[in-house]
Amino acid sequence: MAVHSKHLTSTFVEENANVNEENAAAQIVEAAKEISVLKAQMKGDERLEAAKQIVKDLRESYTSSIKFSQSKIKFLIDKLQDIEDEGEDANPNSSLKETTI
Repeated sequence: MAVHSKHLTSTFVEENANVNEENAAAQIVEAAKEISVLKAQMKGDERLEAAKQIVKDLRESYTSSIKFSQSKIKFLIDKLQDIEDEGEDANPNSSLKETTI
């Protein structure tokens, strides 16, 4: 028994329950053509492309801020490591003495 996708309608499944080889092949070719047409339409859809650009622009701002904060953390951890490696004790009461980073 063939496994079918949740995207298929029960009508399609019922109508093609006893499909023959020739008809199945023809439907496959037709569906492949539909996919090509839809992908071309999607690629040429100006509204979709504009929406993608908006998402890209919005994401870029967040990504840049995240990278900046991650870089700050890395820099400061490196500085703490340098302080520890040099044996400096700038703040003997620091809570970092009890915390492992």
